[in-house]
Amino acid sequence: MVNSMRARMTLVFTFSIAVLLFVASVGISSYSRRFAEGHASYMLHSTEQRLHREMKERGNKFNLIDFYDEEPDISVENIAILILGPHQKILQKTPGRVPSLPLVPSDKWRIRHMKVNHLNVVVAYPWDQREAALQDQIKDLFVFSMILLLGGMIGSWMLVGKTLSPIRQLSQQAMAASTDELKVKLTSPSEDSEMVELVRTLNDLLGRISESAEMKGRFYAGASHELRTPLQALSGHLELSLTRPRTAEEYRQVIEEASLQTRRLISLIRDLLLLNQLDTSPPPPNEPVDISDLCEQSALTMKSFAEERNIHIHLDIPDNINIQEPYNHIQMLIRNLIENAAKYAKDNGNVTITAAMEPNVVKITIFNECDYIAAWDEKKLFEPFYRPDASRNSKTGGNGLGLAICDAIARLNGWSLTLRQESGGVNATVILPNRR
Repeated sequence: MVNSMRARMTLVFTFSIAVLLFVASVGISSYSRRFAEGHASYMLHSTEQRLHREMKERGNKFNLIDFYDEEPDISVENIAILILGPHQKILQKTPGRVPSLPLVPSDKWRIRHMKVNHLNVVVAYPWDQREAALQDQIKDLFVFSMILLLGGMIGSWMLVGKTLSPIRQLSQQAMAASTDELKVKLTSPSEDSEMVELVRTLNDLLGRISESAEMKGRFYAGASHELRTPLQALSGHLELSLTRPRTAEEYRQVIEEASLQTRRLISLIRDLLLLNQLDTSPPPPNEPVDISDLCEQSALTMKSFAEERNIHIHLDIPDNINIQEPYNHIQMLIRNLIENAAKYAKDNGNVTITAAMEPNVVKITIFNECDYIAAWDEKKLFEPFYRPDASRNSKTGGNGLGLAICDAIARLNGWSLTLRQESGGVNATVILPNRR
């Protein structure tokens, strides 16, 4: 029950009402008692003044009964008056209740003494009646508070339940959603802005989870395909070579093919391990990096491949771009981007590498001339094993992990990496902070 938000909110609301009712009841009781005390004191003082004046004026002709009848407010309040002679003898008294003699301190009466015309006069206010009324008032306040508290508890329980009912409906939607479908979209059970915002946020989260699940599914499918292809080729060639005796040259060809497929598997597994390491390890320490020298070395590694397809690699990089970044990571990033640009450039095309020092950043762009790619999807380009054109794998080689590794390196180091399809080719842009 305590784990229920509805129960907790109801308890908090009820406790708050109880505290307010307690404070109000104490305040009302205290005020009523002070008012009653003040009223009793006022009536005693007023009665004393009037009685003193009348007794002085009338002297021996003063009649207490007549005075009592002439002062209705005194009789209404049941104020008792005793006129005492020598030896505490009662000479006159008001009708009704009067304090008993001898007078002793008591909670039943509030008593004043005065002396008029050599007579002792006692004015007594019946405090026990007022005290009984105050006690009845406290009981009435307690009963009223309990009724109000019970009503507040029931009302708060219903109000909180009504307020939280959209959350319960939202929970029921989520429970009814099928886990077999990756696309789950919740609908807002009310038009309240808070609920609409919550549903929008949850739908955004579910959308990202769905995209992540789809991406992982494509990753597993791609990884299994990339692993299965060389293994099947390797197994097929080995089994075929064992079907009958072969010449030394034929065995050599089988071994060369097995070696090729083994290197492909080693490269794939190495890149998978590297990708996992980039996702789970912190970035290495920064080192001095010469961007111009690094780009030239990376371009040289593609020289023979570029000459085979008559691809021209152009560099336009100043000599004074030196930054502080993890050397291995930036080297791997630039090498993979240049290699990717050269592999996917069209024959007799151009690959242009430029770098520029801008305020607080270094911007590196690698542009390759290539045909228009109809299946271009920038979000999926950085997914492992994704290729806009599957047929290119046989032409360019690779395992589809190059751009995924580049993206992982950029995210790990806080760099910006974008790919844009432009008129006549594709432009890769890397933006690095200028940390010197």
